Amino acid sequence: SPSFAVLEVSYNQLSSTVPKGLGNCSALKVLKAGYNNLRGSLPDELFSATSLEHLSFPNNYLNGVLDGSPIMNLRNLATLDLGGNNLVGSIPDSIGQLKELEELRLDRNSMSGELPSSLGSCTNLIIIDLKFNNFSGEISKVNFSTLHNLEILDLLYNSFTGTVPESIYSCRNLIALRLSGNNLLHGQLSPRIRNLKSLTFLSIGYNNFTNITNTLQILESCKNLTVLLIGSNFINETMPDDDSIDGFENLQALDIGSCQLSGKIPLWISKLAKLEVLILQGNRLSGSIPTWISFLNYLSFLDISNNSLTGEIPTTIMLASEKTAAHFDPRIFDLPVYDNNPSRQYRIQVTVPKTLDLSSNKLTGVIPSDIGQVTSKVFIIGNKNLSEVMDK
Repeated sequence: SPSFAVLEVSYNQLSSTVPKGLGNCSALKVLKAGYNNLRGSLPDELFSATSLEHLSFPNNYLNGVLDGSPIMNLRNLATLDLGGNNLVGSIPDSIGQLKELEELRLDRNSMSGELPSSLGSCTNLIIIDLKFNNFSGEISKVNFSTLHNLEILDLLYNSFTGTVPESIYSCRNLIALRLSGNNLLHGQLSPRIRNLKSLTFLSIGYNNFTNITNTLQILESCKNLTVLLIGSNFINETMPDDDSIDGFENLQALDIGSCQLSGKIPLWISKLAKLEVLILQGNRLSGSIPTWISFLNYLSFLDISNNSLTGEIPTTIMLASEKTAAHFDPRIFDLPVYDNNPSRQYRIQVTVPKTLDLSSNKLTGVIPSDIGQVTSKVFIIGNKNLSEVMDK
């Protein structure tokens, strides 16, 4: 048909391949066929539909490579979403020809290779989502300083190397930056990250970053930070002392787990009045559980397991009820929050299970009877000297 402009067939059970004849639909602007059972590769003929502005095939079984030659025909393309398929190969250099591109979603494929420097020519980009692939090389291959509209950069679970490029700190509209799970990123964050006044979500866990004190002192100036996930870095360093950190007044989720940090649970965390999720597991923290944890009125997920904490559980320790729980800024949940178990992801506040995990410490005494009022999952195991007094 030479006349219709929109074809939306997502969320069905359509199978077989993508029809070549769609390329003859000269007026077609929007093609959405995600969440089906489509197989095979995208036919070159499809890219003859030069009026396309939105091309979306997420969560199918498409394979093959993203061929650079035909994609150049789609000069009006604003959204390219091929996430959740079986694509291989690299991002073609010709991607830079798509000057109108605003969203590039190639997540959850098996793509590889380095990022093309031409990506910096897509100056209208708002979202780059490449998580769960096999991309490698240095992120600095792309000059991000040209991407003034960029709001979300998600490079979770790839194999990038090197340091965080300085050009990223020029993306003044950046709301969410996720570099976690690359393992080989190293160095320190630059003080220039303070330029990112809109930054709400920062996740750099599972890498080789160093100097946790400097990192937190820099990030405390990012006043809009709501989620900060920096665990599995800073190995064998010391938890910053109580007088060196201030700020983070809007923080709702904090993960500094699996770092083997020594020291105590620091007092500066007590100032995080909006905190809902606190993960400090997998360190070498000692001393007692501070009583001020009970005064974090919105805390509903607390994991301080696998440390060397001693003493008794504070009798007032409780988790926030649904009535008092705060709510995350919905903008940040274009990126689900992953805690230190990558198999779990939480997209909205109500899906985060209320959890109290004190296991694998050296706690003594009794379990406070008030804990029985908690309606969530409660994990208090692995402390040999604890005696249970909860009413079954």
